[in-house]
Amino acid sequence: MRAVHTIEVRRMRLERSAPTRRGCEAAASLGATVDDLLPTLELPALRLPLAPGDILAIEGPSGSGKSRLLARVVDALREHGWTVIHLPARRLLRDVPCVDLFAEPVEDAMRFLSRAGLGEAACFLRRPGELSSGQLFRLRLALAMRNAELAACRGTPVALAIDEFASHLDDVTAASVAHLLARWARRDGRIGVIAAASRSDALDALNPDARWRAGHAWSGSPALPTQQPPAPPPLGSAPAELLRDLIFEPGRIADYHELARLHYRAARPATVSAVHVARDTRTGDAIGVMVVSMPTLNGAWRALAWPGRYAPLAGTPALPRGTFVERMNRELRCISRVIVEPRWRGRGVATELVRRYLASPLSKHTEAVAAMGRTCRFFEAAGMRRCALPLGARAARFLDAMEFCGVERWRLAMPAQALERAIASRGRAFVEHEVRLWAGASRAAARHRHDPLESLFARACRNAAAERVAYAA
Repeated sequence: MRAVHTIEVRRMRLERSAPTRRGCEAAASLGATVDDLLPTLELPALRLPLAPGDILAIEGPSGSGKSRLLARVVDALREHGWTVIHLPARRLLRDVPCVDLFAEPVEDAMRFLSRAGLGEAACFLRRPGELSSGQLFRLRLALAMRNAELAACRGTPVALAIDEFASHLDDVTAASVAHLLARWARRDGRIGVIAAASRSDALDALNPDARWRAGHAWSGSPALPTQQPPAPPPLGSAPAELLRDLIFEPGRIADYHELARLHYRAARPATVSAVHVARDTRTGDAIGVMVVSMPTLNGAWRALAWPGRYAPLAGTPALPRGTFVERMNRELRCISRVIVEPRWRGRGVATELVRRYLASPLSKHTEAVAAMGRTCRFFEAAGMRRCALPLGARAARFLDAMEFCGVERWRLAMPAQALERAIASRGRAFVEHEVRLWAGASRAAARHRHDPLESLFARACRNAAAERVAYAA
C-alpha cells in the first residue's frame, strides 16, 4: 500500500517589484499604468496528494505561471520533509567526459546515461560542452535521476522536479525520454516526479497520474483529476502507443547500411542471413534494424547454454569436429547487430525487434554477443538468457603481454599511445610477436596477420579489451 502525502500549498500574494523610471516611461507611452501591465497576483491555495512513484504534470503556454507554481510546490514539499532534486540543476558541469561526472563505476555510469536516452557509445566520452542542447538536457536528467535514487536511500520521501520538460527535444525524442522517465519512476516506486512543460505531447507521453492546466495569472483553481496510477509495463514489453507509428518487417542489407554509422563497431557482420527492420510508417525511414548471421566457429558460452550440443563434454566419447560444425550451421544463428536511431531509443524498439524474431527464428537456437550488454539489456528483456562469457585464451595472452609492457587495459582505447608505450617498454620485436600471435590464433583475424603493426595492434585492442556479454535462446 503506497503512502499518499497531502501537501498543503498555501495561498500566496505576489507583489510586483518596484518599477523604474524607464519602465514607467514605457507604460505611459502606451497609455497604460503600471497596475494595468503588472497586476498583483493572487495564487490560490492547493492541496496536493502525492505518493512516491506518482507523476504530476503542470501544463500551460509560456507566461502562464508554470514555473512559479512548480516553485511553490517545491517549497511546500520541502516544508513537509521531502527531499527535492531540481532539474535543470543550476550548477555548471565539470569539463570532463560524461562517464566521469558519476562517482560510481564506469559500468553504472554508462547505465545511468543510457536510461536517460544517452545510450550512444560516443556520448559516454563526450564532454558537456560537446553535446547538443537536447543531449545536455538528457545528461542533466541522468544526473538528477541518480541523485534522486541516492536521496531515496536515506528513507525520506523524494521528488524530482523538472521545469521546461523536453523543451529542447524534437517530438520523437521527447516521447522517448518521457517514456524512459515514467518507466524509471514507476518501477523504482520511491520517487515522485513533477514536470512542467508547455508542450502537451511530452506530458501525454509521461502518462501522469494528475495534471494541472495553467491559465493566465492562475485565476481560479487548477484542475487536479484523479485516476488510478498506471502500472509499470512488464519487463520486455512496451506500451502499444510507443510503437504505433512503426511497422516491423523483413528488411534488406540496404536498411542496415542506412543505420550502420550509428553502431559503435565500424565493421559490418561477416555474414548476413537475414535483416529485420522497424520502419516509421509516416516517413518510410528505417529507425531500427537487426542483422542475423551465421555463428562463429568458437564460442565458450555455448558449453553453458547448450552443454554438449556444439562441443564435446569432458569424459564423453569424442565425435568428429565436423559433426559439431555441421550441427551448429544447421541449428544456430547469431543476432550480430541491433541498431536503433537515437531519437527512438528508450521506446522498446530493440526489444521488439529481437522478440519478434525469436517468435519465428531461422534456427532451433539463437545466440548474441554484445559489448553493450551490461548497459542496454534489451536481449534479456526480449526473453534471451544471459550466459557467462569467460575471457578467451587468445585475449588473455594479449592482455597479459600488455600488462607486462606496462599498458593497462583502459589504455587500449587509445591504440596509438598504447603501442608507443609498449614498444618503449619491451621493444618493437616483442610487441610485434605478441600481436601477430594474437592474429594467428583466430580464423577471423588470421587474414590480417600480415597487416602493418599499427592497424593490427588497433584491431587487437578493440577485440581483447571488450567486455562482452553472451545471450542464448
